[in-house]
Amino acid sequence: MAICHCFNKCNPCAKPGKKPPQNVGYTTLIPGPTGPQGMPGQADKIAISGIEIVEPSAPAQLIDNFENSTHNLFFKIPCGATGPNGEADKIQVAAVETVDADSPAEVVDSYDQNTHFLDFKIPRGAQGLPGERGAQGEKGERGEKGEPGEKGEPGEKGEQGLQGERGERGLQGERGEPGPQGLQGPPGADGEKGERGEQGDPGQPGPAGPTGEMGKSLIYGNYSTTFYPNTAALVDVNATNFPYGYQEIKKGDTVLSNNGVLGAVLNVDENTNKATVRSLASFMGPKGDKGEKGDPGQPGPELIKTALVLGYNDDTRNFPAEGKEIASGGRIPFNRIETNLGNIISLETDNTIKFELTGTYIINFVVSAYCKAQSGQYNPADDFMCIGFREVDSDKIFAATNGWNNSEFATSLSGQGVFVIDDVGKKYELVNLNKKPVFVNAVNIEKTITTSYFASVLATMVFVKVY
Repeated sequence: MAICHCFNKCNPCAKPGKKPPQNVGYTTLIPGPTGPQGMPGQADKIAISGIEIVEPSAPAQLIDNFENSTHNLFFKIPCGATGPNGEADKIQVAAVETVDADSPAEVVDSYDQNTHFLDFKIPRGAQGLPGERGAQGEKGERGEKGEPGEKGEPGEKGEQGLQGERGERGLQGERGEPGPQGLQGPPGADGEKGERGEQGDPGQPGPAGPTGEMGKSLIYGNYSTTFYPNTAALVDVNATNFPYGYQEIKKGDTVLSNNGVLGAVLNVDENTNKATVRSLASFMGPKGDKGEKGDPGQPGPELIKTALVLGYNDDTRNFPAEGKEIASGGRIPFNRIETNLGNIISLETDNTIKFELTGTYIINFVVSAYCKAQSGQYNPADDFMCIGFREVDSDKIFAATNGWNNSEFATSLSGQGVFVIDDVGKKYELVNLNKKPVFVNAVNIEKTITTSYFASVLATMVFVKVY
């Protein structure tokens, strides 16, 4: 008779195809209670650190300098092309989306009909602290003892008994009788270990901080009202303070004064034609500290220096219906300087421009023009327009544009450029660069509902001194 040397009872000779009964020999744990909710995350703050006017072809950008839980936003806004009516581009907030806290702040500029529709993506506040870990669940009860396996049949002489199918981790079956001189059958499987109790859920993250309100559009004004921190002021809503579409000012707009103050329109009183404007930020540098013994402090940074030059139909009775003919190399006519902040340019009587300050400039120009077909039939190889801004009688072109049309109706052409003035004694001109004449034209102001010459503009130039 063979002797069993296993530590547990075994089932050496179970019949094939028969499973011993299941024995649940493990511990079941009960889940512990949910941990407390984490502390709310501190909401980030948003502040406007500055606005920079960039080229129209450059994308609008929002640079987020994050410091001390504050997103210091620096806007780079493309300079919009100046339309024939001289209206400034507007900026309108199309959507504000809260993104993950580790995502960068972003602004997407969609430009349509003189309006920049801005989609802001602003990171949410930092996640709150995690909740405390829940207590461990109680130990589960011990499983019931499995029934013993059936007694195995004795094996044949000299051969090991056939192994029965593996049972599901029950207790050891009763010892089978060994066959004559047979080998010992395999031991039964161990019981399964009890499952561990579930861990308590972590605390929920703190809620994101609210997104601050933003104005719907940016409107430039000529007003110079004095603003004080955290206060509002009344501004007259008229053509003097807001020459470009002052009738459209409404609650929620953002306005920029000529002394560099960015404000939010809180209310517009139609009875008194006054707008309540609260100061948001100022782009003028702080006044320098007063020196000792009455010496004045250093002045703050200068305002952005800009100039607007206009050419329009100033003679409605004698202005040719087909427009003014500009010969090859001829200058585009201009009537006046509309705006000249910082006195950066002068308009000479011969329609040339002189710069009063050296530095780096941006130019944007728009001309309403067309060309006639030389052969009586439109030919794109010859019938085109090419207009550029250059140093007088030279080939130094700083900005240019070209276009085609197959009719005698004027279309708007716009050009942009960046250049450096290092000699204020030189003159510059906007000229026809084609080898054939072009015609500039503007509507008869008497056939419109206004007397403003902005409705009869045939050419404009905008200069911005950036350095």
